[in-house]
Amino acid sequence: GVKHDRAQACYWMRRAAEQLNLQAAYELSCMLRSGTSTNADVSEAIRWLERAACAGHTLSQRELGGLFLVGETPVLKDLRAGEMWLRRAASSGSAAAAWDLSIHLSEQGEEDAAAEVLREVGVGRRFRSSSGFRAPGERDEEHLQLTCMRYASAVKEYEAAAP
Repeated sequence: GVKHDRAQACYWMRRAAEQLNLQAAYELSCMLRSGTSTNADVSEAIRWLERAACAGHTLSQRELGGLFLVGETPVLKDLRAGEMWLRRAASSGSAAAAWDLSIHLSEQGEEDAAAEVLREVGVGRRFRSSSGFRAPGERDEEHLQLTCMRYASAVKEYEAAAP
């Protein structure tokens, strides 16, 4: 087989990202943050992540939103920016971003807003306990994933059938 060369992988990922390949920019960001294929450079990783997010890459938007909510170095904690990025990803159809945002909003005491976010992406089931939203259990997580996959499939079928 082909020998794995992480440095070469990073080189070619950077080249693709420089050519405005958004998935490559996201992947390069992951490589730079973790240091798996190159020396870790979190500041540069965040710059690539921001580029991809600004260009509409949903996974980058979700990741960046999460970083802002947590305040992971070098990203300062900024709840408004985190919510904005998660909303953008959710409005692009990311059920995972909608879930992240709904958990955050619930933790802020905004259960109605949290439920609305899930409804907007077609996830009709609300995970509630006496203290508000809760993290999903294993069966709940499976149900959420299936619901999201069914919804995404239905949207694709609808768009394909549209004139």
